[in-house]
Amino acid sequence: VLDRTPPQVALRSPTPGEVVQGSAIVSGQTEPGAVLTINGARAQVRADGSFRSSTPVRRGLTNIVVVARDSVGNTRTATRSVLRQR
Repeated sequence: VLDRTPPQVALRSPTPGEVVQGSAIVSGQTEPGAVLTINGARAQVRADGSFRSSTPVRRGLTNIVVVARDSVGNTRTATRSVLRQR
């Protein structure tokens, strides 16, 4: 049986539209063993599937794109918009 189910990505932070100062804390849960990127940079996934990373944010409204890929190549993307005023 071929696995075609992408890993889940549940973002706890940042909240949608959150105002940040220089960087955003991106945290959440995905499938244990998944490869995770945040805005293209690889992030560590703990053994239980949780992750937490600080990501720099440019001024203005910015999308933070989180992509999880499992061992057979299935991917899921989650996006959050944040606002950096300074």
